[in-house]
Amino acid sequence: MYPLDISWTVKLIIDTCLRIQPGHRILIAGFTEADLKLASALAARARAAEAEVGIVLVEPPTRKVEPPSFLAEAMKKVDFVITLGLVDFGHTETRKEITSQGISYAYIPDLMNQELIDLNIHPQDLLDVTERTLVMAESVSKARSARITSPSGTDIEIDITERQGLPLHPIFRNPGHFAIVPFYYEVACAPVEYKANGTVVTDGTIVGLPGLNGVLEEPIIWEMEKGRIVNIKGGKKARSLSQLLPSLGENADSLGELGIGTNDRMRNILVGNRRDNAISGHVHLALGRNMDLGGNQWSQIHADFMVMNATVQLDGRPIISEGRFLT
Repeated sequence: MYPLDISWTVKLIIDTCLRIQPGHRILIAGFTEADLKLASALAARARAAEAEVGIVLVEPPTRKVEPPSFLAEAMKKVDFVITLGLVDFGHTETRKEITSQGISYAYIPDLMNQELIDLNIHPQDLLDVTERTLVMAESVSKARSARITSPSGTDIEIDITERQGLPLHPIFRNPGHFAIVPFYYEVACAPVEYKANGTVVTDGTIVGLPGLNGVLEEPIIWEMEKGRIVNIKGGKKARSLSQLLPSLGENADSLGELGIGTNDRMRNILVGNRRDNAISGHVHLALGRNMDLGGNQWSQIHADFMVMNATVQLDGRPIISEGRFLT
């Protein structure tokens, strides 16, 4: 699954992103046997920094979004939790609880290593994009409204009054940080619930709904009133989404997040996973849970739907024009 030479990636993660120090306690959780290779390499680098490391292989969860109880308890007894490959616990109550206690959480997705080798990313690249992300997060935090439009027909008004723009970046400067490492950059915001109105044309990648995940071959169109989907149009995947959402329970059809990608060091080529959301200028709108992002909405799902070449206005001021940053 991983390239033979992952030493540079591992060095970036342990030294530049996590900044592991002597005495740090680290729990690494994998979900397939293939995860053990990367887990072992990470553990070796961390042990060289005089940290304490444990590796656990866990059966992947099927329906529950939360980690199994024994893993959740173990996560509360370390300084860093790292999960690999299949499962990201970032949008869970357990993650929210441990980070509030100063325990840091990092998720390393599949396909990450080859991307880094191809791009030849260096520590200063990561630090530079982090600064851009922090500036964008401050702009979102100060705004009361966001309008998202796109050439494909998206036009939606979103109330973000007194909601924070969360800078999701992979540089762990303080305890309790959480991120997708080492290349994921995003400003995430939980909109005020049940106030968004307009049309969303999803024409990029879907992440978070098994069976629908991946790059879309044809757009899915939502019509949204008071933060809830009232109509879905499009082709085969649109029909599947329309049939699926009622079975997913409370708030599965409700807007839960505005996400703005900020990584300008990545190629603008869609590969069909969460990596796509991080690319500079890509916007995604999520359905479902947002309590971990500062909102008040619970759902058993958190599913991201990407809008390509989006224009973003904050309080009427454009900050992104058809995917290009203006600030």
